[in-house]
Amino acid sequence: MITRVTQLTPVAAVNAERPPFPVFIALVFGVLTGASAAILTRYAQAAGAPSLVIAFMRLALASLVLTPIVLARYRRELRQIRRRELIVTVIAGMWMALQFVLWNWSLEYVGVLIASVLVTSSPIWAALIEVTFTKVRLTRYIIIGLSAVIIGNIVIAFAGSNDGAMGSNPLLGASFAISSAIAVAIQRTLSRGVRGYVSLLPFIWLLYSFAAITLLIAVVLTRTSLVGYSTDAYLYIGLITLFPQLIAHTAFTYALRYMSATLISVAVQVEPSISATAAFFLFAEIPLPWQLAGSAVIIAGVVIATLGGRLRRASST
Repeated sequence: MITRVTQLTPVAAVNAERPPFPVFIALVFGVLTGASAAILTRYAQAAGAPSLVIAFMRLALASLVLTPIVLARYRRELRQIRRRELIVTVIAGMWMALQFVLWNWSLEYVGVLIASVLVTSSPIWAALIEVTFTKVRLTRYIIIGLSAVIIGNIVIAFAGSNDGAMGSNPLLGASFAISSAIAVAIQRTLSRGVRGYVSLLPFIWLLYSFAAITLLIAVVLTRTSLVGYSTDAYLYIGLITLFPQLIAHTAFTYALRYMSATLISVAVQVEPSISATAAFFLFAEIPLPWQLAGSAVIIAGVVIATLGGRLRRASST
């Protein structure tokens, strides 16, 4: 019989005292490394690596890095995982695989700003999933946030193009980014039910591994080669694995010991601005005024929904 791992709620998990200074450093570092994902993916694509290969390799490499640690420290816990949790993790891994492929595809067709803003709207879609499949009620904060996301998407869709500077097909790229955000929401919703029974490291190891296996099947079925690309392509994929895949995730996990998940979710909304600023200098991507306005509306909607959910939970306790 497996022992349930104690999992504190986001609010209860936060220390009553002010978080130590290193936690703020970890949060800033997590946001910065997370924001590098779009830039590094663009460089890997420019170096000739297909989006499917980038997605597979970042997950496979992350899984390989975690393998010796997990097998050395959590072998007993892995043997005790129930079939139900294992099946749910497999399904969550499949959604994670889809998430990364869609995200990479979006960067082929739309600018970094739009792709980053849309994919970080996942908290809105997660809230909608909870409302649809559970007894959670649709609050006014979620309604406001969802309305803002929809309005922001409409503004972006009708903003037009900027002579290709913001992507060859912004509407298609935006569709991929939104689909990726929905995949993120589904994956995290599924994962939430497993995390109460499995410790963090073995869980993300299983998640990355199942996602990598899913993408490996896709690689085989599409006859996509994993070799023969430039040294730069493999270098950028390695950097994607190190920074946004491993370091950013670890930094956010560390910060969760002292800060609420709500605060971290809001902090993540800074990532699109950082990515867009880097894209402006590195790729000469200049968003149109209406694209900037639509992006700002989307970010505001996600922040309102996230903070509103925190305030509602606090008032009900």
